[in-house]
Amino acid sequence: MSHNAKYIHIICTDPRIQKIYHGYLVENNCFGHFDSIQYENPILDFLNPDKVGGIIERIKLYQAMHGPDTVALFDHLDCGAYQKNGYVFNDFEHELAVHKENNEKVKEIIKSNLPDFEVTVKYVAIEKTGECRWLKG
Repeated sequence: MSHNAKYIHIICTDPRIQKIYHGYLVENNCFGHFDSIQYENPILDFLNPDKVGGIIERIKLYQAMHGPDTVALFDHLDCGAYQKNGYVFNDFEHELAVHKENNEKVKEIIKSNLPDFEVTVKYVAIEKTGECRWLKG
């Protein structure tokens, strides 16, 4: 039996985004069609010289095992991993701009190591109430 996947989802473990992410999986019929890399904001590991090799190797392993051709980055604002890594934001617009800038760098890193992969980015805003909403990327 073949175990093929179309996507590799790279996503944070923050429980606040689970409901919106689950909705995305259902609406886009993703179940059974993706691998995932999920821990406290793994997207930041692409920007860490000590960790980027490990995450690229994991993507290569998943590609060898299941054949995905698209990496989908699910990035959320109000991220504790960003704070832990020393990021300070002036306001919502500044935070979103930094996330977008970082994700452009991540896309370049993925494409330079895995040129056949498509890379998409999905952004989630977390309101003060805890409610989540998708942002246009």
